[in-house]
Amino acid sequence: MKEIIEYLLAILIILSFIPLYNMLSTTYYVPRIATGLETISYSFEEALKYVLLYGFSIGNYTQGVIEVSEALNSTLTSYLNPFMQGGYGVYAKIYTPIQEINVTPYSSIGVASIYNLSTTIFLVDKNGRNALVVPLIYDGTTPGGLYRFKVALYNLTVKDPGVIIVVQESKNNRFIATWIAPGMLTGDPVNIDGLTVITPRNNLTPVTVPGINKTLHNATIYYYTAPSFGQYLTSTYNVTEWIEFSAGGTILRRPYNITTISYYGSSVNWNTTHVAYKILSMRVDVKREYIRGQGDFIRGNYTYVNSLTTPLYNLLLVSLFDNTRSVFIPIYPNEWVFGETPPPQATTRYSNIRIGMFDYLIEIKVWRK
Repeated sequence: MKEIIEYLLAILIILSFIPLYNMLSTTYYVPRIATGLETISYSFEEALKYVLLYGFSIGNYTQGVIEVSEALNSTLTSYLNPFMQGGYGVYAKIYTPIQEINVTPYSSIGVASIYNLSTTIFLVDKNGRNALVVPLIYDGTTPGGLYRFKVALYNLTVKDPGVIIVVQESKNNRFIATWIAPGMLTGDPVNIDGLTVITPRNNLTPVTVPGINKTLHNATIYYYTAPSFGQYLTSTYNVTEWIEFSAGGTILRRPYNITTISYYGSSVNWNTTHVAYKILSMRVDVKREYIRGQGDFIRGNYTYVNSLTTPLYNLLLVSLFDNTRSVFIPIYPNEWVFGETPPPQATTRYSNIRIGMFDYLIEIKVWRK
C-alpha cells in the first residue's frame, strides 16, 4: 500500500511541473523563426502588401519605385533581423495580367491577356475631352498562350486615341491596364490636401473664372463604376424650380436655380521642371426669377470651390487641356518592379493583391547570397 501511495504522489509531482514548463517555454522563451527562403519570401510579401495598400489608402496612387523601395526596406526591418535581410536577395513584380495593348491609329486595337474575361476599353481622344466605351471581341490565342481581343477603329468616333484604358472583369476579379499614345504629356497623382497631379512644365492656356483668384486650367475626371466608364467635365442642372400661379392659372412669377459643376486644375509652382495642379470641383449656383411682363432677373450668384478628397478608388484618369494640347495623368499603374536582378535558381512565390478597386498579380523571387 505504501508503494502505491508513493507512486501516485510521484505522478502528481510530475504533472504539477507540466503547466510550469508550458508557461516558461511559451511566455519567457520565444523560439526565433528559422532563417530560410520561405520565411524571407513570406515576410517580403507581407511587407510589400502593407506598403502598397497603406500608400494607396492615403492617396499616393502611383507610388514611384524609389518611394516603394524605401518604405519596403523600412517595413522589412520590423519583420526581419539584419542578418536575414543581408543574407538574401529579393525581387518583386506587381503587374496586370493584361499584357499587351497594340494600337494602329484609324485602324484597330489588339489586346492580349493571361485571362479570358469580359473585356471593355475606354478610348479617350487626344484632345482630353471626348471619350468612348467599346466592348472587345474575342480573337483566339497568341502562340504564347495569351487570350486575344480586338476592335476596329475606323468606324468609331475616336479613331486616334490619346489614352486607352482596358478593364477585364469576372465575378471575383477586376483587372486594369492603361496605354498612352507616344508623344503625349503625362504626370503622376499624389495626395497634397486632396488630389494633386504633378506634370512636366507645359504651355497649357489657363481659363478665367469670375470671382476666383487662382490660375485655373480645364480638367476632366474619368472614372469606372462597374460595369461601365464615365467622365466629369462640365454639367449644368436646373436643380430647384417651382412655379407660382395667379388665380386664373397664368404664370406670374417663377423663381428657379441654375447650377453648373465644373472641374479645374489650379496650378502652382513645383520645381524648375514640373508644375503641380490641385484638382478642384467648382459649383456655381445662379438664382434667377422670371416675372411676367418684366423679364428674367438674376437674384444671386454663389460659387463653391472644393478639393477632390482622397482616396477616390474608382478614379482612373485625369486630363488637363486647352484648345491645342492636353496632359494625361493615369491613376492605376500597369506594374511596379523593384529589387535586385534574380538569378536563375531563385525561389519564386506567386500571390495577388487588390489595390483600390483593381486586382494585381505578384511575383516574388528570393535567393541566398
